[in-house]
Amino acid sequence: MFRSLDPMTYKQKRGCLSQRKIRKVCDVCNSGWMSRAVNRAKPVAEKLTQGLRCTCNTIDFVNLIPWLAITTVMQEFISTPDAIYIPVQDRKTIMDTNFPPIDWTIWIGYYGGDEWRIMGHTHYVAKLKDHDVSDTIDCHIQMATFAIRNLLVHSVTATLPGVVDEYRKFVRDEKWNLFQIWPPKLDRMTWPRFPVLDGELLAIITSYGRDKLGLSVDFNFRREYGIYHSARIFKQQVVD
Repeated sequence: MFRSLDPMTYKQKRGCLSQRKIRKVCDVCNSGWMSRAVNRAKPVAEKLTQGLRCTCNTIDFVNLIPWLAITTVMQEFISTPDAIYIPVQDRKTIMDTNFPPIDWTIWIGYYGGDEWRIMGHTHYVAKLKDHDVSDTIDCHIQMATFAIRNLLVHSVTATLPGVVDEYRKFVRDEKWNLFQIWPPKLDRMTWPRFPVLDGELLAIITSYGRDKLGLSVDFNFRREYGIYHSARIFKQQVVD
C-alpha cells in the first residue's frame, strides 16, 4: 500500500536521554507547564522505574501521561532533529490540555532485560506515500521507545487517520507484555508486570517496520560510557 520515501538512518548519540538539553523549549514552558507535568508524574514514575510493587489507578495515569508525551516529543528532537514528524499542533495540544492527541498511542511495560539496564532509547521515523495514487498526502510515522530502569515506554504517532489504530491492533495481536496507557483502556494496573526481556524488546522496536512497512531493519544494542543506546538503518523498499 505504501512505499518509504526516505531511507531511514540513525546516528549514534553520546550521553543519555535525561541528560540532554533541548534548546527548542522556551524558558516559560520549561519552568511552567512542563515543569508542573514532570513534578506531578514523579511519585508514580519513581515507583515504576524502580520496579516497586504498586497498583496504579486513573489518577496515577492522569499524572503520568503528560510526562510520557513530553518525553516522546523531546526524544524526537534528540534523535532525529532534521526529521521532526510530530506536528506542531500535536505539541500545542499537549501544552493546552496536558494530554497528547487521542490518535497517539503510548504503551508501557516492565523492563527486565540487560541491554537497556539503567537507560536506553531508540527512535525512528518513516515518511510513507501511497504508491498507487500520486497526489495523496504523505503519512509521517514516528516510533519512540525508551527505558528508564524498569519502566519501558513505547510511543507511536502518525499524521494520517487509521495508521495508529492499525498499530494498536498489531501490538495486541503480537501479545507483547505492554500495557496501553494512552488512550486509556483500563482504570487499574498492577506493577511489576510480566517482564519485557531483550528479545521481546527487539521485536517491539523492529517488527512493525519490517512486517507492515517493508523496511529492512538493522538494529544493534551498543554500550558506551555505561549507557545503552541503539543504532538502526531502514532501507528504502516498496511495500506491496
